[in-house]
Amino acid sequence: MRKQRTESARLAVRVQLTLSLNFVAYAFSSLFMGVLGDRLCRRNVILGSLVLFNVGSLLCVFAPSFAFMLIGRVFQGAGIAGCATLGFVVITDEFPVEKQPGLLGVFNGITTMSMAAAPVIGSYVNLWCGWRANFVVLLVLGLVGLVASCMFLPRSKAVMEPLPISLHIYTPLLRSKTYMRLMAAVVMICCSYWIFIGMAPILYMDGLGVPLHEFGFYQGAIVLPFALVSLLSPKLMAWMGYVRSYRVGLGFVMLGMVSMLVLILTGYSSPKAITATMMVVAMGLVFPINLLYPAALFAVEGAKGRAAAALNAVRLVYTAIAL
Repeated sequence: MRKQRTESARLAVRVQLTLSLNFVAYAFSSLFMGVLGDRLCRRNVILGSLVLFNVGSLLCVFAPSFAFMLIGRVFQGAGIAGCATLGFVVITDEFPVEKQPGLLGVFNGITTMSMAAAPVIGSYVNLWCGWRANFVVLLVLGLVGLVASCMFLPRSKAVMEPLPISLHIYTPLLRSKTYMRLMAAVVMICCSYWIFIGMAPILYMDGLGVPLHEFGFYQGAIVLPFALVSLLSPKLMAWMGYVRSYRVGLGFVMLGMVSMLVLILTGYSSPKAITATMMVVAMGLVFPINLLYPAALFAVEGAKGRAAAALNAVRLVYTAIAL
């Protein structure tokens, strides 16, 4: 029994180490990918990132030891940073400003639904085929993404000025009050939601006693409104207009926050009530994020890649510290 507990503890430490190294590589590489995205053709940077991600996945699939898996996870984190950082920046290059908030909504909706489905799919793949099969799935998806990017991703149309590969060139962003305010707003809005999603398993199962087989329904109920409103946001914002959409979004967020405060003050810890409150918040977050994020990218001229990278890195670090 003692041996089993020791092995379980070692396994937990190893799993945490793979996640931590992947996260650190992702956050750190985002900053350099932003610089490369402003200096080089963004298409080439994304393709190179996907190649790096696939190399990491390949190392994980055939890893002969735990050390090789750690190297593979670092490559995966560094590789995916380019896609995550520059994906929407490419949209800003190719589409007019009035279409960008709606397209960001679709982008976020697909991302959210994928993130919600990934743990469920991964659990069954691991159960049926073993842990290496999960990396096989990631490798296949990475190769599909690489082929699709080669076929459909356009080359950057903007004229890229020569920039040194150094973090010092983030100084103009740090000195821009407009960018710093927009970044703070986007980070606070995004992280308030993602922190709750991250702590949801502990809150629901450990704190509120929700059984494991029921937890997925609660998490899905929180994620689904955000995803659906994000996917519908182009039509909704076209119907309401940007200003009204922003105000409606903030109204929903405030309503949800006040409701959550009432639950806290009254000590009413119903899983259904908490979920309903977060559903309201999730629906409201969509419009402020879709409108403020593109504005942040254009706050400093010629620095869209760096703006996206800095915002992404700060969001990741803030979420990690809060969790």
